[in-house]
Amino acid sequence: MADLIAINKKYEKIFKTLDIILIITIFGPLVLNFIPIVLIIIYGYDVPDFYWDLTGKIILVSVCVVVFIYFFSIYYANKGKTKEIRNLALTTIGKYLIYIGINIATQFVIMVIFNYFDWYSIILVIFLIFFINMVYETYVFEGMLNLKLRKAKKLLKKEKMDEALILLNELEKDKYEYPSMYHHLGLISLDNEEYETSLEYYNQLIKLNDKVKFEFDKKLCNSAYEHKALILRELKRYEEALEAIDKALVIKDDNDWSWGEKGFILYSLKKYEESLDYFNKAIELNPINKRDRYFKAYILIKLERYDEANEEIDYLLKIDSTDKMTLDLKILNAKQSKNYCQTLNCFEKLLKINPDHFYTWFCKGYVLYHMNHYKNALTSFKKGLKINNEKSSFSRVIGICYEELNHTDVAKKYFNKALSYQNSLLEKDDEDVNSLLEKSFLLEKLDEYEEALAICDELLKKDLKNVDVLLRKAYILDETGRLEESLKYFDMALKLEPEDASILNSKGWVLCEKGKYEKGLKYINESLKIEPNDFNTLHSKGYALENLGEYQKALRYYDKVLEITPGDENGLERRESVLKKLKK
Repeated sequence: MADLIAINKKYEKIFKTLDIILIITIFGPLVLNFIPIVLIIIYGYDVPDFYWDLTGKIILVSVCVVVFIYFFSIYYANKGKTKEIRNLALTTIGKYLIYIGINIATQFVIMVIFNYFDWYSIILVIFLIFFINMVYETYVFEGMLNLKLRKAKKLLKKEKMDEALILLNELEKDKYEYPSMYHHLGLISLDNEEYETSLEYYNQLIKLNDKVKFEFDKKLCNSAYEHKALILRELKRYEEALEAIDKALVIKDDNDWSWGEKGFILYSLKKYEESLDYFNKAIELNPINKRDRYFKAYILIKLERYDEANEEIDYLLKIDSTDKMTLDLKILNAKQSKNYCQTLNCFEKLLKINPDHFYTWFCKGYVLYHMNHYKNALTSFKKGLKINNEKSSFSRVIGICYEELNHTDVAKKYFNKALSYQNSLLEKDDEDVNSLLEKSFLLEKLDEYEEALAICDELLKKDLKNVDVLLRKAYILDETGRLEESLKYFDMALKLEPEDASILNSKGWVLCEKGKYEKGLKYINESLKIEPNDFNTLHSKGYALENLGEYQKALRYYDKVLEITPGDENGLERRESVLKKLKK
């Protein structure tokens, strides 16, 4: 990966140098050739023969250099190792064509002004006509003379979407059929999440494929299949999306984006193993493609292949150690694999490299929080807040840390801050289930139990099979001491997710709270069969055994908790309690 980044930088320098050489070799001979001609015609100066000989040699060398740069760029435009190198080469070819065109046009103008014609001049004019036609057909697509379309494209480059959209809509009303018009209308609609409208534009673009003349237009028409696949995926019309992306891959099978998009569609169909194959192909074509590597890692976590996922995440962190999505993915992998110590070490290394990155401090704090190291977690959060005091999304977990340390008033201050943040999200979308669930959790923490339950009841009216909502209600009922009702909602959740370890553990814990330790232990044991190294469940088993008077067994489970999360405050407290009971 580091090698590819270095290669990209190397070729960026090479092509920048070639661009400078192009300007010198194309325009230098023009100056050398025509300044003496102007001087002869106006002032009658006699230019010595050696000057013309020297000019001729310089022109010959310049032609050789220009031809070399042209074929060098053509080669790397087709065979460049990465997409970045190919784009650099294409840009240089474009500049080459523009510079040559300006050169020939200038020579022609000077000859017209000074009435200086010969066979060389006639050849230049013929070549100019041929060259302009070649440039037009190769690099200038439809609508070159349509000023409205050109203006719309300039506005799009400046990200003035609304103004550009007005012009594009006017062109559409005038019944123009420019491929780039449909392409840009489709993109704007896609950005605005107007999927059906966007789909219509791309279908129009596909219909134009047989009519278009220029190569650039054909590429636009062919790329319509890629966009069509993406839109159909967003509309959850997965089979149609697969059909569209397969057509795109038949047209161009070396496009990493298309392979990655097929991976997304298969993932949406829950065909994780097949999806992984397509992401691997996309990464093979473009090893520094962050999007596909990110999603590959996510699928590996889904498949519980945590070590492989970790390799992909570390690769992404080498590309950009401050990328929020990658850091979140690292935390997700740690939560799923319960490998918090390794993740903590990773964040500590990243902070040594970049100690001023606030989000890495928050991530470190989050890992410490999951390890039940609440004091250390708060230290890390505070360092992050010194750098960026607007991370309201972390107020919730900071509040929990203070709550666990019995600083109730400070905890509520942060819960209120987190609630304000959730309310701001709900102002944008008042039906977002995740935000409503989070609001319910925060209201519970602020002792607003009835309001928290009311949110759950409203959500359950819309979807009685939402496991997250059932669990949220079960936890609130447990917190208010309504244990029988709480167990009822845990049972409803278990019917939907009978092998969910966290639900089994939660039900076991509630039964223990009711004093039914043996019955609770049964569910805790079921949970451990699914996730044998979950320290929360190990803690629950230690607690149940302690209350059944089996102190030696309880001690072993608290030791396991501390082995997984060294320094866990709850584990240390319970272990100390068991040791005292053993002494008595």
